[in-house]
Amino acid sequence: MKAFIVAGILIFTLAAAPGWGQDRGPVADGAVAHKTEYTIDAIYPEDSRIVIDDGEYYVTGPVMINGQEIPAGGVLKVLRQGQKLFNIVAERQGQDEVLVLKGADIL
Repeated sequence: MKAFIVAGILIFTLAAAPGWGQDRGPVADGAVAHKTEYTIDAIYPEDSRIVIDDGEYYVTGPVMINGQEIPAGGVLKVLRQGQKLFNIVAERQGQDEVLVLKGADIL
């Protein structure tokens, strides 16, 4: 019985924590984003750049798409403007700390 009470208190405490469960958008350093759905706004193959929900992502190497590693050139051919994505993974790189796309799932 004590275990149920402790578990209930723990769940209540976590649920009441500020920011818990809110959509936060893309997270750098390889962490999975918390937002549920993203839309590709534009693709610029000449720059190896993709705009997703008004955020710029660069494709500099292979990207995991739906659990499959796709080479950089293939990523720009697989993704389409208006396409829905989720589970975006990106990390900041270089002096300018640009977001580099590392993974995403296609809906």
